[in-house]
Amino acid sequence: RLTMSVISLTKIQNVLPEFIDTRLMPSAPDWMKFMLGASKPFALRRADELITENLPMLKASGMVNDQNQLDIEQFKEFLNGGFNSSPKVTLFGFNFDKQDGDALMGIIDKYKDY
Repeated sequence: RLTMSVISLTKIQNVLPEFIDTRLMPSAPDWMKFMLGASKPFALRRADELITENLPMLKASGMVNDQNQLDIEQFKEFLNGGFNSSPKVTLFGFNFDKQDGDALMGIIDKYKDY
């Protein structure tokens, strides 16, 4: 592949809050909006921990390069493969489907490195 779209793992900190605000908040009941807003800083810290814990696996899979950049196309293939196997997945009490995956990819594309 000649050109590769990547996003620095540090920029994921921009992607996650935007995803929460645009995909999770609108449909959440008020009490959950409060909890999402209150827990966002903690969720971001936990996301950093999860990335750090899984970095060796992400690099071994080829999804993350030596500059700690996520290969956007490989991540998209990963999401598509997951949603092809299970059209809906529940994480943290939320149901996610392919439209959520597409929305996530759109936000990632917005923050990509090149």
